[in-house]
Order: sequence, then C-alpha cells, then structure tokens
Amino acid sequence: MRRVAPMPGAWRRGLVAGFHEQYPLCPLWLTSREVGYAYAEQELKSFAHYRVAPFTRAQQLEFVGLWFGAQFPRPDQARERDDRIQSLLKALDGAAAPIREMAGNPLLLTLMAWVHHDFGRLPHTQASCTTSSSR
Repeated sequence: MRRVAPMPGAWRRGLVAGFHEQYPLCPLWLTSREVGYAYAEQELKSFAHYRVAPFTRAQQLEFVGLWFGAQFPRPDQARERDDRIQSLLKALDGAAAPIREMAGNPLLLTLMAWVHHDFGRLPHTQASCTTSSSR
C-alpha cells in the first residue's frame, strides 16, 4: 500500500484485514511517510507505531560500502567498487540539502545508489529518484 492517502478508509482497512486473514502467520508491517500517515492514523490504532531514525553519516558510509560491495563482490572488481563508492559520496557531498537529506532514508539511499550506479549521477528530486530507479 504505497500511497494510502487517496484510498477510501473502508477499502484500505479491508485490504489490510484481507491480507492478514489470508496470511495469518506472516508478520504485517505497514509503513507510511509522515505526509500520508495523518490520513491513516485513526485507522491504525491497533498497531504499534515506530519512527525510523535517519541514517547518520557513518551509517550512510557503511551502507554505501555494503551496497556497492554486493554489486561488485569479486576481488578483481575492488577498484571499480571503490571508485563507485567515492563517486557517489562525492556527489552526495556536493548535492543540494534536500538530496543529502534523502540519503538519511535507507530506501531512498538504496535508490540513489542504484541511480548513480546505472546513470553515473544523482537524482535531483525524490520524484526523479523513484522514476529513474524504475527504468
């Protein structure tokens, strides 16, 4: 349920309940951006609520290293891996504040690494990040 805000409440509740009934042993996690959360907050009172803290700079560095390590796992790829890591980090350091802020979100940082890996550049907005990564 990527964007819950436009869905009618009863339909949304039915989707969640139907999934839970069909897969009762499957843990159920619902996520929301803060902007969409307000629309569903009343409906989700029976769920535990958590906020994920943004990555610190050290966590971003570790994550980027692990992500590119998975893309270039062989020893003969170490130089390319390290070059890609440095290129992404340099691009992030020079990016506008909203892009640097996006890098604190694990999902968005993954998409940013993917876009940078495939296109050699960072997206300029969150929308272009998701659009570029879906190509």
